[in-house]
Amino acid sequence: EYALCDYTIADLPTDKMTSANFASSKNSKLIQERALYILQAEAPIQKELLVRRILNVFGVSGTKTVNETIEKTLKAVKTKTTKQSGIIYCWLRDQDPNIYRIIRGGDSSKKSRIVTEICQQEMKSAICYVLQEKGAMDKSTLLKEVSRILGYQRMTETISSSIETGQI
Repeated sequence: EYALCDYTIADLPTDKMTSANFASSKNSKLIQERALYILQAEAPIQKELLVRRILNVFGVSGTKTVNETIEKTLKAVKTKTTKQSGIIYCWLRDQDPNIYRIIRGGDSSKKSRIVTEICQQEMKSAICYVLQEKGAMDKSTLLKEVSRILGYQRMTETISSSIETGQI
């Protein structure tokens, strides 16, 4: 059974700190809590996007020490990862990519994800959901319907190719 729900972005307060404070072990628990909060709202999430969200919460930039701290954080919260076309996606430890059946659609009037931020499992679920709900259809109609439930108002070449090739 496939489930369609709204795509949400984690809404966190900003906890500005220096890079040195970010890398300090005394802040490990706070950073882990914030990373887990983001994951709970947005996983599966492209790792690069997750890192940007963490950096933004703390107002730090990706120095070597900060990046090492983020890697330790992701290990501590026990994220799972999958890799598709060179892109790493992070999952909550209790999410199983092999049986993922959720489609996080978007309201086209709200901020949508960039199509390349959607993992293969979710794209596949969107395709199956459309076919399950509407039955057989030609490829062009299927691409448009999948695009629509993901929150895109119009079909672009990037969206089409992501659904058709890179993400299936």
